[in-house]
Amino acid sequence: MIKSDKMQLTFVATGFLTVLLYNVLLIDVSLTLMLAILGVGVSIFGIPHGAIDGYLAQKTGFTKDLKSACAFVVAYVLISGLVVGAWFLAPDAMFLIFIITTAWHFGEDGGAQKPLDRMLFGSCIIALPALFHSNSTAELFQLLSITNSVDFVGYMQTLGPILVLASMTLSLLRKSSVTKTTISAVTILAIVFFAYALPPLLFFTVYFCALHSPRHFKSIAVAVPRQERRNFISLTIIYTLATIVLASAAFWLLISYVVFDQAFVLVIFVGLAALTVPHMILVDGIWVYCQKKLA
Repeated sequence: MIKSDKMQLTFVATGFLTVLLYNVLLIDVSLTLMLAILGVGVSIFGIPHGAIDGYLAQKTGFTKDLKSACAFVVAYVLISGLVVGAWFLAPDAMFLIFIITTAWHFGEDGGAQKPLDRMLFGSCIIALPALFHSNSTAELFQLLSITNSVDFVGYMQTLGPILVLASMTLSLLRKSSVTKTTISAVTILAIVFFAYALPPLLFFTVYFCALHSPRHFKSIAVAVPRQERRNFISLTIIYTLATIVLASAAFWLLISYVVFDQAFVLVIFVGLAALTVPHMILVDGIWVYCQKKLA
């Protein structure tokens, strides 16, 4: 069994354990506590998978010395800052762009090779919470300053079943081993169940921290030469801590203008949107290009 299949099965097991714990311990918890769980999960498991961008920048030649490293960080922060500014100027348009780019980025977790297959899998992750928890999802979108939150939820509810059926069909038709096809189908069914059984924030926490982040982190980590592992770990820790400090500063500034829950949601999701853009440029663009060039 290949490693990506094992990771999908680990995600499924983690998801079922979370559903059990939620129904026993967390079913009546407040939104604030749910956000705290998400924040801890993203800080421990989520941010490090983006923090390896520092190592990737070094490997692609962007950070050869201190001066170039500073230039990389400034460019990264500038791109993220532009995304944040655009979000507050045109939240609905930026939210739509974020949904599309995130669906594409998440789509790789399904093991899809073709663009349509990848986009469908990623879109399932985005749309399913709205299908089963429309009110909670609309409330979350409103905290993100989305003016047409109800419309977005309605679109996702309509598309949800279609996306799942299409993604499942393509997964079963994919030319691969019976074991791999079965695991892909089980993963999609598990995702549907988790989206139904868990509130949107907890569903996202499980998916992001138990499948997406570990899968991406491991895909890079296993390729790091032994002699570079200390450098890889050091850079990842440095960029992780720097991101947490920036997020904490942003939260401290926002709490003066909005309520606690909204400040937390904005920092996490708008922050993720802001970091996703330079992250995808580096990982899905420059890094992939360099790897193909070396192959």
